[in-house]
Amino acid sequence: MIHLDEAIEITKMERNKETHNALELLLTAQLFLDIFDNYNLTGLEKKYGNMFHNALEIKTIKHYNEVYKNDAEFALNSLNIKQRMITQIAELNEADAILLSEFIKKFIDNIEIARKKGVVFFDKII
Repeated sequence: MIHLDEAIEITKMERNKETHNALELLLTAQLFLDIFDNYNLTGLEKKYGNMFHNALEIKTIKHYNEVYKNDAEFALNSLNIKQRMITQIAELNEADAILLSEFIKKFIDNIEIARKKGVVFFDKII
């Protein structure tokens, strides 16, 4: 049987996960909106791309503006870091992408150590 304190803690954890997921989705959507215009789509791709872009913008702009208003530096830094990472990954050849994937897996598996030690941790992970 779950005690009240345990139930409250589980609820807090679920809310934190939901908040994290919502923020992640919001920032990813905003990143899509920011980079979409860089692509010269034509025909049906352009039509459906624009429809998706417009629908997504309508749904996310208010929430993104709230995040931006609360912490503009966080919002911009988050988008810039994610865009940089996406570009870096896209530029990798397949062999290097496989190596990076393994590196990221080890990083995630040991994220608490990475957070404590920072860059020094990377010397040990490889």
